[in-house]
Amino acid sequence: MKAKLLFLMPFFFIILSCNLQDEIIVRDYRDNQFNLLESKREKIIIVTSFMVCHSCIIDLNDFIDSLYNLSDYDYYILAEDMKNIPGRRIIYETYKNDYTPKVNNILFAGEDAFIRKRLNIPGKLFKQPTPYIIHIDKNQKPTYFSSDSIFDSRGSVNSSFRLK
Repeated sequence: MKAKLLFLMPFFFIILSCNLQDEIIVRDYRDNQFNLLESKREKIIIVTSFMVCHSCIIDLNDFIDSLYNLSDYDYYILAEDMKNIPGRRIIYETYKNDYTPKVNNILFAGEDAFIRKRLNIPGKLFKQPTPYIIHIDKNQKPTYFSSDSIFDSRGSVNSSFRLK
């Protein structure tokens, strides 16, 4: 009996690791867990921090809205976690009402190496002065678009920028 259990243990760990690959857990403003990869739709994720240029977020949102039918995408903001519900609520309301009204959800995460690795982010998650984008295709493959590839030297969105 013990030999059969030992034989089954590797399969259990393989199944567990496969399930973990389909999860990137972040938080919503109410502190509920949210899996970024739950839906199989394409995703556009704008990553931002407290120190980010607010007009950059608005311009980037308007640019994305003009190029893509956002109802076909899961469109999220991933912001630096303030670790308290009132702080998250302020960020949620500001982004939802003022900066990115068509966004599906505003989500929060801390500086996390696992999230950076899974989303293919080369540096720190929230230490950039301008927002950047992660595009996740239907195969759950993330593509990182740095601020340099999105914005020109004046801080405007490059008219040639595209997700694909």
